[in-house]
Amino acid sequence: MRSRALAVLCLLVGIATAGSASARQDYVTHRDLFLAVDLPSEAQEAPNGEFIVTEGADTTTLAFMASTPHFDVRRVDCGDSEPAYKVSNDRLFAWSCELGDRIRYHIEKYGRTYLIGASNGTETIEFTADYPASKRAVWDPIIAHMSRSLRFAR
Repeated sequence: MRSRALAVLCLLVGIATAGSASARQDYVTHRDLFLAVDLPSEAQEAPNGEFIVTEGADTTTLAFMASTPHFDVRRVDCGDSEPAYKVSNDRLFAWSCELGDRIRYHIEKYGRTYLIGASNGTETIEFTADYPASKRAVWDPIIAHMSRSLRFAR
């Protein structure tokens, strides 16, 4: 009887632990000029306009920008490292690299909203994330969701 009760207890603890590990991330919509993105609800805005998520000693930084550039830069900022991921086409530029114990991810989307002054040119919305490599399993799905949600808004 005791071994059966212990087996049931272990099963319940395993289910409870698995449930908390797969808890859904809550998001809020962040808007800036013509940019909109789903932002983790626990992100706090820093004085410099970036967003910070702190968990213990680990900090994740999220930065956004909407602009009407005069030219297309498309620069990878990986220091001496090679990007692990890079995509570049007419509507998108994205890359990711590991810098020591950190992961840096950047995405730019190109489009037109015709909202800024007399600009008929391409506008960009950008998102950069910097997070601990040790938290990759947690942050990769969040970053993927945020990248998919990054959009031009009116």
